[in-house]
Amino acid sequence: RSQSLHDILTMAHMVSCVGLFASIIPLCLAMALMKGDLTACEMCLSFVSMGFALPHAAVACRRLNFSNPKKNDDGPSMTPAPAAEAAAQEAASLGPQLCVIIALADSPGHAFWWQNLVYGVAAVAFLAAVAACGRSPPKIGGAALPPEAGEFWTCIL
Repeated sequence: RSQSLHDILTMAHMVSCVGLFASIIPLCLAMALMKGDLTACEMCLSFVSMGFALPHAAVACRRLNFSNPKKNDDGPSMTPAPAAEAAAQEAASLGPQLCVIIALADSPGHAFWWQNLVYGVAAVAFLAAVAACGRSPPKIGGAALPPEAGEFWTCIL
């Protein structure tokens, strides 16, 4: 395999990742500007989507390296910051599923006040978890831990 082809494919993948995660932000803004009232579900969906997209866009942007790798052999590599990496990992663990759940919950078109409260609490808890992981990233990198028994059975069901 050609190293230059590998580098081109890696760069194309990184650019597509930046575009993918950065495009979520204008989609959330477009949802807010649509006709009709903004529901609590849509607002929570925007918050969760932004909490998912921003750390991933930061990691993808940081991994982009447009300079010649032969010239940078002695220089530091642009690896993602541990805080951004930890926040992105936490966001990826629950963010997409929570977005789907909130979007499906909004499909009937109405919600009681207590349902709106639950959606808001879920969105705030998700954002707090992402922020907490970003503020105190793990000390040991690359350590894979098996899921606990409760998590295992929850995923199976």
